[in-house]
Amino acid sequence: MCKIHFFLKKKMQWNLDETNKQKKTTHQVAMCGGCNQYEPWAAIVVGVLGGFAFTSCHYAMLRFRLDDPLDAVAVHGAGGIVGVLCVPVFGWNEDDQERERSYICKDYSEFLIAIL
Repeated sequence: MCKIHFFLKKKMQWNLDETNKQKKTTHQVAMCGGCNQYEPWAAIVVGVLGGFAFTSCHYAMLRFRLDDPLDAVAVHGAGGIVGVLCVPVFGWNEDDQERERSYICKDYSEFLIAIL
């Protein structure tokens, strides 16, 4: 298997294969918050946001020289926070009486509760 390496700085090497595996896990962690409430387009958006959260947290931990060899904080922490915050925004609620789909978070009160 060919490994692709990017050189960010002279001292640091970035293994793209390993980081992609962790990003895929972060997408799955972010999706778990509302997996039964997302439409397919919303699932893609939540996965992309989870990937950005992973990358941001990963580089922040490298910048502050925090030791996390498995990137567990970036995968589960950042992905979980994105997942919890995306449910009120992208989740759908199906009303049994009207069979009409509507956004769960109409007045964003659930979003404020998720932030707390």
